[in-house]
Amino acid sequence: MAFPSAPAVSGRSRPTQPPYYANTAAQPSFGNGDFKLYSLSAGLDFDTFSISSATTYLKGNFGIYVPIAPAGAFSSQFFPDMFSQEVRINSTTDGPFHWLLGGAYQDGSGPQENYLRIPVAGIDTNADNNTITKNWAVYGELGYDLFDGKLRPRVGLRYYHDKRTFEDANTTNTNKKNVTTWRVNLSYVPNDDLTVFATAATGFRPGIVQSQIQADLLADVGIPAGTQTRPESSTNYEAGIKWRSPDRTLNVGLNFYVNKLEDMLTPTPTLDANVSGFSNFGDGTSKGVDIEMRWRTPLDGLTLSAVANINQGKYDTVDPAVQARLPYLRPGTRLVNTLEENARVDATYETSLGGDLNGLFNVAWTYNGNRLQTNGEYVKAYSVYSANIGLRYKAYDLTLFGENLGDYDGAVLTLNTSSIRVTPRTIGLRLRVNYQ
Repeated sequence: MAFPSAPAVSGRSRPTQPPYYANTAAQPSFGNGDFKLYSLSAGLDFDTFSISSATTYLKGNFGIYVPIAPAGAFSSQFFPDMFSQEVRINSTTDGPFHWLLGGAYQDGSGPQENYLRIPVAGIDTNADNNTITKNWAVYGELGYDLFDGKLRPRVGLRYYHDKRTFEDANTTNTNKKNVTTWRVNLSYVPNDDLTVFATAATGFRPGIVQSQIQADLLADVGIPAGTQTRPESSTNYEAGIKWRSPDRTLNVGLNFYVNKLEDMLTPTPTLDANVSGFSNFGDGTSKGVDIEMRWRTPLDGLTLSAVANINQGKYDTVDPAVQARLPYLRPGTRLVNTLEENARVDATYETSLGGDLNGLFNVAWTYNGNRLQTNGEYVKAYSVYSANIGLRYKAYDLTLFGENLGDYDGAVLTLNTSSIRVTPRTIGLRLRVNYQ
């Protein structure tokens, strides 16, 4: 991951439209990230039901540093600290009636250390802040199998409470949100080889908390986003079919979907080339098809697989303030930060070398289509190649791996003068042990 700085004085151009620079005045910009994640799962089985528990704790440090010639910089460091707990109880009987009950709790904070320094312009701004999140949810699902289990209706409901507090040196803002979402699913399973399904569901994502500097810069261009944005919501429809051959050598899946999106949250450029904010762009519709295939070929040990997505996303409405700032966004135009097509093809080969020793080989091609950015420009389509070769002995894998073998170094996502790139060509040796 790299976050290049604004073009000035010197730099090396990358193949994006428009070009951007990898460094400025010999000062490299960078993105950093590390975290520790601890998790514990447990289960308990009874005669007619089971209880499962999942506990997670995360602590990390993520950030960017962007030099601004000749002696300035923008820095943003994020220190998440989060605890979560979820408990589920579900039926395990063989009868037609099925049920599930669950609850989840999350308690987290996200302190940020932010500063913007441009000495030649007399700017030295500190925007440290913290976001405190506490939420909980209860949910359940009921189902009853019909026609000897061939027709399987399911109905689910979820109630979610979110409390989010934003703090900085001058303000404390608290938002509370209670949301009820639902899901209805109908599956038809005439035999072990075929499943046909249709699903309708609603979704929700809490709003984003941003610094007062970001909110002020957005207000300067006429977008009253504030330090806390509105939440997103969606209504999703999906239908599909999954089939496998009786000998299990071929698996095929085809899914169609339509997602109705409301109050979509999107990074929004400001007049400061180094700082972007977040705002609710408007409503949109995304529709497409997912395709998947896995074939265990007649050549013993060789498996071919492929997945692909074709998607079309357009705005139904655009907030007038956003449209005034970004006139190329209007009803009927493409959703920003979306891919219209992507695909992956894998070939995997495994063969016995005698006893418990196996040889492994994998090669993969990944393709991502172009991506419209919030600045109205496109990041071009790109491909990435990878390969692995190794040995497996019982629970041990020793693998020589290569990622991004073509060393593609163009941007895959840009925002103002910052950019995210694919990890550079990486070749290494990996030892993995599986005790399951």
